[in-house]
Amino acid sequence: METITTTQYVHDPQAPISSFDLDDTLIRTRSGKKFPEDEDDWRMWSLDMTLEVLQAVPPERKIVIFTNKKRWNPITKGVCTGFMQFLQDNNIPAILYASIKEGWTRKPQIGMLQDHTHQQPVAPGSTYCGDAAGRIGDFSSSDRAFAHNAGMEFLLPEQVFLPLAQIERYQLGIQAIHATLKWTKCVVDDVSYETQDELPQPLYGEREMVVLMGYPGAGKSTVARSLSQAGYITVEYGQTGMMALIRVALKSSTFGIIIDGTHSSRKNREKSLKLAKKANIRTRIIHINTPPDLAKINAARRVHE
Repeated sequence: METITTTQYVHDPQAPISSFDLDDTLIRTRSGKKFPEDEDDWRMWSLDMTLEVLQAVPPERKIVIFTNKKRWNPITKGVCTGFMQFLQDNNIPAILYASIKEGWTRKPQIGMLQDHTHQQPVAPGSTYCGDAAGRIGDFSSSDRAFAHNAGMEFLLPEQVFLPLAQIERYQLGIQAIHATLKWTKCVVDDVSYETQDELPQPLYGEREMVVLMGYPGAGKSTVARSLSQAGYITVEYGQTGMMALIRVALKSSTFGIIIDGTHSSRKNREKSLKLAKKANIRTRIIHINTPPDLAKINAARRVHE
């Protein structure tokens, strides 16, 4: 195990800690590659918020970084040393622990933490922030498991370093609405879909037009993909020749058609719904009511992927 400290850091094993993973939590590669190309290939995970958050940690708490490394080569050491020098230059006291071998010190085991606390339980109120949370797309759940094993509250980087992010997991809130042409006359169903595990079901035995409504990043495409597996045809709102594509889809689809768009105004929705009325098929508006702050996070992640 390797350790690096800033000159401002004063060790206190009994103090509560604000602890963090390093890669894809505090920093990411500047090149965009999974692993750094050289010792200068790193940048702050959030250019706007990472430094601000670390500077705001109260002095009675200790900033501790726990990171797993496959090897301690010049590039790996250079990135860690460069980041810690950056913290030192910004007058942020911190200590970094790097596990470079398999065994008790490697997360999700708590050997690095026990070295920090001198084998004592971590102080109440301590937190750990990491990206390996076991979500879809995560490479593992080692960070969440490490926090659990250590008895610390687990936080995602999105919660800590993105404004207004207050989430433990990504959820997809959906209300199914049976609609007439005028939005003011829509009636909300009893059914309320709360998570990604309960997506709207296709309407078998009757053709329909499904109009998706919600913020960018709300999860509309997830719903569209689910319904398209049952034979629905998806048309994106605003694409070139949209109305002609809708007419063709209404004629060719056995089950129905999905209009994927924000549809924030009644006028936007009516363009599609009028065609459905003319074709004498049922309409269903699905409002994906993901909170705006969460939708912003999802949209931002999508841009970077």
